Amino acid sequence: MSRLTIWFLTTICLFSSLDARHPEKAILQITFQDPGNRAKIILRSASFQGENIRLRPRSPNGIRAILHKNLLPGSYILRWTVEKNGSQEITEKTQTRTIEIGPEDIWVDVLVEGERFILL
Repeated sequence: MSRLTIWFLTTICLFSSLDARHPEKAILQITFQDPGNRAKIILRSASFQGENIRLRPRSPNGIRAILHKNLLPGSYILRWTVEKNGSQEITEKTQTRTIEIGPEDIWVDVLVEGERFILL
């Protein structure tokens, strides 16, 4: 199944599940992905608002997890830990980012790729 097909089906399912009682809610989608093989960086753990996110084994395109939430406007904390396998040593680094959802937002899409945080 192609990435476009998966994205399309996910989008349809999410928009059909919008809570009609809270039209001000926005959909947050966070995709956790290991970078390419050459980077030698691996996602070790992730949490959203203190809730651990289960990371699956790496898929062929590097995706480890996709999180979907219907959220009211506000600030939300995302944390993730990566392991960097350097030539001499292995180090771990924890990243923390705040995701802001405004009252005008309908959909917020975030990509976590290794150490990188990308708001799409």
